[in-house]
Amino acid sequence: MKYGYSLLALVALLAMVLAGCGGGGGGGGGGDGPVNVSITIEPTRVTGLVPGSTQTFTATVTGTTNTAVTWSIQEGSPAGGTIIQSGDNTAVYTAPSAWNTFHVVVTSVADPTKSATAEAQTGPPGPPD
Repeated sequence: MKYGYSLLALVALLAMVLAGCGGGGGGGGGGDGPVNVSITIEPTRVTGLVPGSTQTFTATVTGTTNTAVTWSIQEGSPAGGTIIQSGDNTAVYTAPSAWNTFHVVVTSVADPTKSATAEAQTGPPGPPD
């Protein structure tokens, strides 16, 4: 009977060790998480847009394999113009009828806390910078 308890204890210990392995944990989601996400927008400033004119903006996302973005106008649309995604990471801004400075915002889908902003100034061109 002495060996029976030892064998039972060994089987129980082996079962606990194998259960602790857990199948590898799933690999952490494939690396798409927001580890060191960074986002930029080009151009960062556009001046002299006349009402109804357009400007293409491009976003670059690094630090993740998920480079998808969302576009918006900080002042709201249509008051601040409109922005329509035209490619993977490009969008076309259409200037509103009001003359002012508006802000095009691009946000990372992988990490929505990361965004970049560009100025879009409508109105007659000012003096050169």
